[in-house]
Amino acid sequence: MSCIFPTAQMTSVMASPLLVLFRLFGGFYGNTQTFPAGIRWLQYTSMYRFAFEGLVVNQWSSIDQFHPQSATWTDKDRDGVLDNFSFPSYAVPLDILGLCLISLILYFIGFLALWIRMKKAR
Repeated sequence: MSCIFPTAQMTSVMASPLLVLFRLFGGFYGNTQTFPAGIRWLQYTSMYRFAFEGLVVNQWSSIDQFHPQSATWTDKDRDGVLDNFSFPSYAVPLDILGLCLISLILYFIGFLALWIRMKKAR
């Protein structure tokens, strides 16, 4: 974002609301499938969503391996946790791909902003 805005103060002012929106649509505070259909697509613009989904799916998909003798964790409990967040159990590779794609897009936006700034400075 520092490439887009002219001053560091402006970048700080614009980053705060943007990060709040990313966290809101990232699934930290609720199930993303309960959002209205018109804004549900915003969850795919958030790096927090892919990172949080990957963390939760990775943590809960192998809970049986860490507690094999414990009767407290069952497949039903694990699936219930993932269903509570509307996360599919196969999501980790897609989350890694999503994080890489968002990173490339942000690098490209930064490159374009620097290129435009360079052209204006000449």
